[in-house]
Amino acid sequence: MKNTILNPHDGTLARLVSSHKLTHGNQLRQVHNTVTTGIPVLDHFLPTGGYVAGAINEWVGSVLKHTFVSFAMAHHSQAGPVAFLSTHGTLNPLLLESIGGNLQNCFFAVEPDPQRFPWLVEQVMAAGSFPLVVIYASHWQARRPWFSAPVYRRLLALVKRHATTLVVLLEPHESLPFLARTASLRLALSGDPSREPGQLPQGTVEIEKCSGFPPGATLTLTLSDLFAEASPPHIHAGESS
Repeated sequence: MKNTILNPHDGTLARLVSSHKLTHGNQLRQVHNTVTTGIPVLDHFLPTGGYVAGAINEWVGSVLKHTFVSFAMAHHSQAGPVAFLSTHGTLNPLLLESIGGNLQNCFFAVEPDPQRFPWLVEQVMAAGSFPLVVIYASHWQARRPWFSAPVYRRLLALVKRHATTLVVLLEPHESLPFLARTASLRLALSGDPSREPGQLPQGTVEIEKCSGFPPGATLTLTLSDLFAEASPPHIHAGESS
């Protein structure tokens, strides 16, 4: 097969680039219906450019994940309502306000009964009033899992119907195979929130799954990368399966 060198001004090349069949330079980015994570550096390194709207997005790991979703809640509350649903605890409203959040647009609900929590989530999602919904619940997989595959399928249908950005927070030991298979974005966070005043938190964010990444590829960012000028992140290209 003969190799063809395309001229940058060639119409065929322009069409391929504009249709996103090709990416330019070192950009892995693909075009998606996305919303910002509230952290510009993280958006820059995500091939999706942020959380994927109309899809499931996962944060797995340390308690710092609550801080990370606070940035998204604060940013999007400036334009409209956002919701945080939990079985216990909520986000710090003082933090949200300090990073620019509009508390008048921030809605919080705590339902400690694990049997009723899926109902709460479904009702909020069905309203279609919240472009961004974050859910956090303990014991995702207890002895008798209450967040079952049928509940998940109903949530996914609601997410797609209303183009909602759904962010699910999970603990490191929690596993939801049916969620992991269909999540569009999965971020794993490790780190210790305790630090001296004025110091950056220590830890890493690993992009475990993201549209646009080769199968098995990961990208690791230090928290210093995200919140201060730092060296480029470490990228590991996985093997295609």
